Amino acid sequence: MTSLSTNLGLILYNSTTDQSGNFLTWTQNMSGSVTSNMKTIDRWAGQVSASLVLLNSSVSASMTNLNNQATSISGSIATLNTNITTILGRLEKLDEFTGAGQADFTSIDQSHKHLVIMGTTCSGYATSTGIVSLAIDFNGDANSADYGSTYWYSSTTPVEVMSTATNIGSIIIGQVNNYEAGVTYKYGTTVFAIIPNYSGSSIPAFYKNAMGFTASYLPAGTGGGQPTTSLQGGVWKSRSAITRLRIFTLGSDSARRDLGTGTVLSLYGFG
Repeated sequence: MTSLSTNLGLILYNSTTDQSGNFLTWTQNMSGSVTSNMKTIDRWAGQVSASLVLLNSSVSASMTNLNNQATSISGSIATLNTNITTILGRLEKLDEFTGAGQADFTSIDQSHKHLVIMGTTCSGYATSTGIVSLAIDFNGDANSADYGSTYWYSSTTPVEVMSTATNIGSIIIGQVNNYEAGVTYKYGTTVFAIIPNYSGSSIPAFYKNAMGFTASYLPAGTGGGQPTTSLQGGVWKSRSAITRLRIFTLGSDSARRDLGTGTVLSLYGFG
């Protein structure tokens, strides 16, 4: 008794039980009819070939789609990189000063148009109290004749002052809290300052300028200090590119003094 194969249903002969079958029947089963093994295999081969063609077409279409998506993603990444580069070009952290002392930023990158200084500080001069001036100079120049500075500040005494500063060899950019007899207060002063057109990439029309805004809070009667807000600025009488800047406090004698412990001043370039 013949049997059928599992997958294609081919007619199978058993060498022991199917010996009585005649040769004609065997040949018909092998290739002599539409249901013979050869016809079945041929039909299967045709179906497989068609399936492979369809699969190849589907894979080819999928690969084309993937390639298009990869190209699109690549373009998006390139655009993103360009945007990131643009953003970094517009605002980049160049340097930072932390701790105590005089903030001295050197070898300033010249690839931007403007500089911004942000942070918190106080004066580290322990022998006087209250509010003292915060100042800045450029390229190591401390010559008083090279600077002009103007300032306005107001406190709760009440006091409102607007004046100019001379013989200080720097530009005043704010007023900051001071120590009292060597004791560090928890009150720092917020500092924001801008230096426009600092770079020497082209010859500027103007001298270099700087201005700053500070806001201090120190309880009335604490070391003689008062809450103070100030808007101050000035000019450095030079068209040279600014490659170095120093930030410090000024005593009543216009001497340069240190910033207090806990100072954090960050320097940014943008534009």
